[in-house]
Amino acid sequence: MRNALLIAVIVAGAMLTPSNAWAQKKSSCPNDATRASQAIWPSGGVAKGKTVTGRHPCGRSMQCTGGSGSSGGGARRSCRWL
Repeated sequence: MRNALLIAVIVAGAMLTPSNAWAQKKSSCPNDATRASQAIWPSGGVAKGKTVTGRHPCGRSMQCTGGSGSSGGGARRSCRWL
């Protein structure tokens, strides 16, 4: 009985580890999704009016819509974390 309880505790701990790691990884994501999007799509990488979805290296997904221009003074892309 004691061995079964010990095994159950070990298994439960192993099941919690991935979710804890995921939570820690997500918390290390940058706050500004638009700035963070540069890691996925460099300047000019999202066409005007096009919406794209991707995963940042921190593990969190984001969605961006291309603006009218990056260096010409037009609206830059807008992004949000999903």
